[in-house]
Amino acid sequence: MTLKHMSVFCTVCEEMSMTKAAERLYMTQPAVSRMIGELERHYDVRLFDRIDRQIYLTAAGKQLWIDGKNVLLSMEQLESHLQSQSVSPVLKVGCSLGIGITFIQNYLDRYYQAYPDTLVQITENHSSYVEDKVSVNELDLGVIEGIVHLDTLVSTPFHKDDLVAVCAPFHPLARYSIKNSTETLSLQQLNDSGLSLPENGTGTREHLNREAAKNGIKLTPVWSTINYSNIFQQVKNGSSATILSRHLLTDMLKDGTLVELNTDFHIQRTFHIIRHKHKYLSSNGQYFAELWES
Repeated sequence: MTLKHMSVFCTVCEEMSMTKAAERLYMTQPAVSRMIGELERHYDVRLFDRIDRQIYLTAAGKQLWIDGKNVLLSMEQLESHLQSQSVSPVLKVGCSLGIGITFIQNYLDRYYQAYPDTLVQITENHSSYVEDKVSVNELDLGVIEGIVHLDTLVSTPFHKDDLVAVCAPFHPLARYSIKNSTETLSLQQLNDSGLSLPENGTGTREHLNREAAKNGIKLTPVWSTINYSNIFQQVKNGSSATILSRHLLTDMLKDGTLVELNTDFHIQRTFHIIRHKHKYLSSNGQYFAELWES
């Protein structure tokens, strides 16, 4: 006896007609009759009396109807409970500092429209930290600017970004701004001038280190920090120049707080969303990931 048998039986009881039950269940009438017959043979009891082409529940049939409805209700409740468990109330997401909360806000807004009763917990740190935490299941997903190093992770690219050199408009290097000059600066010149840069371990620094290594340069920043606000402050007051993600600098370039410099190098990188390759994502976690992948 299966749940299908019980469902068919209860439907026949509600309709008190094999034909009407068959129509409601999108089955044929002989198929319904066969399943009722299988139930009666299984329990070795008559469930319906058939009199003048009408069916009537026997005492055993009435009891099975009561018990059967309880079984089906319990299964519905179990299914509902399991489905509710497929939505995680808290989604833990790591985000590279070089990407920043402002970049992902649009994705968060779209996510909360679909899952308003859940919470996305954002952890901001450098890319290697986010990778490590995703790899040991302390974070459900990661949004990183760096190169993915761990083969336990699955990554999906979603955005291309440029690293650009900038300084304050009164800094000596401002004469190389793209608005004022066609002359270019080399990475060596920028390095010699004194740079404020994200520390090692960040995605931005990794890309800069690779570019420097290609040219036989060892970066020696005058200021190295995980705190981007400190870098912005150093650059705004003219203490140094920097090379950072264009999207982080958009507003400051637009209002003239900083100027973009002509360089003879071009560094482009790709942002990725990462997950553990064996991680089971809740339905809302899967939805969040697909927002970036679409």
